[in-house]
Amino acid sequence: MSNPDHSIIDISVTCTVFGFDGQALNVLLMRQRPPVPDFPLKKLQHALPGDLITGKETLDDAAARVLYECTELDGIFLQQFYTFGHPQRVRAPKDQDWLKTVRAHPERRVVTVAYYSLVKMDDVSPRAAPDSLAQTVEWVDIAKIPALAFDHNKIVVGGLKRLKEQLTSENLGFKLLPEKFTLIQLQHLYEI
Repeated sequence: MSNPDHSIIDISVTCTVFGFDGQALNVLLMRQRPPVPDFPLKKLQHALPGDLITGKETLDDAAARVLYECTELDGIFLQQFYTFGHPQRVRAPKDQDWLKTVRAHPERRVVTVAYYSLVKMDDVSPRAAPDSLAQTVEWVDIAKIPALAFDHNKIVVGGLKRLKEQLTSENLGFKLLPEKFTLIQLQHLYEI
């Protein structure tokens, strides 16, 4: 017997992409694309790269697609770290205004599987794919991240926490550093 209180749930992936520029840890953020010409620019927000999964994609495939759309890189380090599923995570008025113009069903609950990725910033020229939800894609110092769309600030915090946990145990720091680096750069990365 079906329960009328159950709603259809959309599943998405959200990617926290970390890069180190030698001085600061950075995260890749997208600026939402205006969905219609007269959409108020002040209502556009920064967000982490992400999208709904398609019917034929695995979660990992969807995350790799999202990363490729904003970095043009294949086969980069990508790790699932948490699932965010609060029923209200995309229901704030600041988010609904934009969602109503880009989603067929903005009222649906969205559960997102969060990934983090580590890239060498020299390998990435951030870009917004023409058919993506991003107007621009840019690196932002982790200490200067603005208020983000949806619950993306929580996702950044969760990704950073996981990165810190795994940085020393799995030598992940080398994925953020250039091929040739100084001990001072390595020390600075671990201090950050």
